[in-house]
Amino acid sequence: MNTRFPSSRMVPFYFPPSKCALWNPTPIGDFTYLRLNYYRNPKLVVTEKTIRLAYRHAKQNKKNLPCILLGSLTVDEDEEGVTLTIDRFDPGREVPECLERIPTAFLPGDFLIPCKVHTQGFCSREMLVHNAEDFSSAFKALQHHVCSKDSLDYSKLLSLRTHITSKESLDNIDFDFHWAAVTLANTFRCTPVKPIPIIPTALARNLSSNLNISQVQGTYKYGYLTMDETRKLLLLLESDPKVYSLPLVGIWLSGIIHIYSPQVWACCLRYMFSSSIQERVFSESRSFIIVLYSVTHKEPEFYECLPCGSITDLQFQLLTNQETVHLFKNVEPSDKNPIHFELSAESQNVEAQFFNKISKNLSTKR
Repeated sequence: MNTRFPSSRMVPFYFPPSKCALWNPTPIGDFTYLRLNYYRNPKLVVTEKTIRLAYRHAKQNKKNLPCILLGSLTVDEDEEGVTLTIDRFDPGREVPECLERIPTAFLPGDFLIPCKVHTQGFCSREMLVHNAEDFSSAFKALQHHVCSKDSLDYSKLLSLRTHITSKESLDNIDFDFHWAAVTLANTFRCTPVKPIPIIPTALARNLSSNLNISQVQGTYKYGYLTMDETRKLLLLLESDPKVYSLPLVGIWLSGIIHIYSPQVWACCLRYMFSSSIQERVFSESRSFIIVLYSVTHKEPEFYECLPCGSITDLQFQLLTNQETVHLFKNVEPSDKNPIHFELSAESQNVEAQFFNKISKNLSTKR
């Protein structure tokens, strides 16, 4: 049965009676992959002042101090990765109903990193940053954000914790950092295809204009795609109620330069796993459509996007880093030379073994 819905032209609309061959899948260029760490591992940039504050606070209080580090996650300029800049220390405060401390001062857009600081010498190199409950909470938080109607925030697709141990000797302090992050491993393959006709609604005209909503609001925008019976795409805003009742064939994005941006990956995850979307219509190859209004192209770009692996399971991965940093005592911290780390999936330490054990016991279905 055809699905009928109103358009801005006030003419009855119908989804194509056949859900086969909705668009031409012939590639017109090379494919590319989407995943948070496909092209570049996430980078951490930590100010020296933040580390010294955490250390001083731990020394004054107790040897194994729970606290919070705060920062902001941004997409790199070339859109091939993300960088987390950590520039604030917060001792946190205890709240009766919360298992963990919460920040005493929290700003919109803040990225929270639960942290423990040891001041009684180095711990074992094989220490665990997460316990089973931490991993479970991270899985649930990632699943909730991808599946919910909450405003999509790619920074909520990375959950990070750290343990810092320190050891003083003469004029030096050696800090041993253990970073561990949980993120989603779901990957998409995007192939450029020939343009598909778009119904010229007010939204479509706005996105093609020199002053579209992304430029006016200074942020990227995304929404969904459906199709009328002539196989023309109808663009819908993310907030349009019709999104939750119509068959959808993909997503559109505006204000992004490259298809491989982490923001495109985040929107693909929301499209695939949103619990509010009633019907997704895939091509014969299990693909959906992405229309990208790039800031560097006058005309929209069209891609066929293929989920790699399961289209019903969320897949998780662990990214870690373990490094020792040497700082001088009694030296004013300089923010000109922050400390750099890189999160990688390559390590097979005890944290990775524990993560594999916990994630095997978990099956997260859409």
